[in-house]
Amino acid sequence: MHRKRLILSIFVLLTASAASAQSRVSTIPVFAHFAGWWTVPGQWPIAGSMPLLRDNPAGGYTSSNPEIIKAQNALMAARGVTPAVSWWAWDTFTDDKFLSTYLSIPGPQIGILYEAVGPGRMKQDANGRVNVADPANNAEIFVSDMQHLQEQFFNKYPDRFFRIDGRPVVFIWISHGFDGPFDQIIARARQRASFFLWGSDFGVPFGPRPGMETVVRGMDAITSYSFYDPGRYGIEMPEDFLTDFKNSIPEWRKWLAANAPNTRLILPMQFSYDETRIPNRRGLYFRSSPEMARKYARLVRDIITDPCGSGVLPYGYVTSWNEHVEGSALEPREVSREDQQRGFTPTTYLDAVSDTFLAVSPWEDQDRTCDGDERGKDPAGGN
Repeated sequence: MHRKRLILSIFVLLTASAASAQSRVSTIPVFAHFAGWWTVPGQWPIAGSMPLLRDNPAGGYTSSNPEIIKAQNALMAARGVTPAVSWWAWDTFTDDKFLSTYLSIPGPQIGILYEAVGPGRMKQDANGRVNVADPANNAEIFVSDMQHLQEQFFNKYPDRFFRIDGRPVVFIWISHGFDGPFDQIIARARQRASFFLWGSDFGVPFGPRPGMETVVRGMDAITSYSFYDPGRYGIEMPEDFLTDFKNSIPEWRKWLAANAPNTRLILPMQFSYDETRIPNRRGLYFRSSPEMARKYARLVRDIITDPCGSGVLPYGYVTSWNEHVEGSALEPREVSREDQQRGFTPTTYLDAVSDTFLAVSPWEDQDRTCDGDERGKDPAGGN
């Protein structure tokens, strides 16, 4: 009984807080990975920080709890965040069952984050590569998975899926680990399903891997899930990273024009990461200060709103909404006293995103001179 009262009180508190906020639809939608596999106890103790939203004394929450989902939806709607909900396969622990539960609850339009491997059904070799031409028939797995999503979800919940160019958004992880003629496989899948496909192939600094052309050519856009290199930039995000990020955009545009002319850019953001408490990981850790997080978000916004034509689509992607185990969440989380003294709050990164992207016109006229005919050109057929 006490637990039920706790759930209700948390839901009422967050819903009231979201409702009291100025709820607006961002003209630059920002997608965020929405993890649906959390259960407690078990996984939460390894997290670097605990979420404020919880439905049990262990400190976390159960993702399939409808009251938790309602509270998350209310907060995302108030802050202009569009969830990219994980889907691994229809026979895994976070599959059709969770997505059906999520879509049965009123909430925002969503995208799908298609988890191709681990425990998705595609098979990786000893080097972690995914060969779409190997005997494990990874190609057919992708084609049938897209058809399944079309029949079981896109068709049944047409109003719940965010669309670009009229097609439901799907972000595939890990396309940067694919080998083989993936563009041909995507073309086959498009005969059975309609989807706007993002790949996880963008990186900073600019440096496409050899042979990635055949993967990227089939994509509608590329972005990234996690690309910050602590070995290059250090634990605390420096200005050098933002400089390299900005300088990489024209290089990626040139590469896409030459190698995948129908593929566009969607800029990613990641403000923190922490795998130091996760067994069998490399122990990577980094984060941006409150000031750097806002600079990062503003840089992405300014590139998108460049009236001379940035060559990127007017959307953003964030890692993540609630991947607390990896320390990358926008969702409110508890902050240590030491971090409070450094200016961190439970919503530092969420504030950086919502304050930057809410109610911003991506094609506003600015007083500057442009070369060519790029001023005000919207390359996207948005929602």
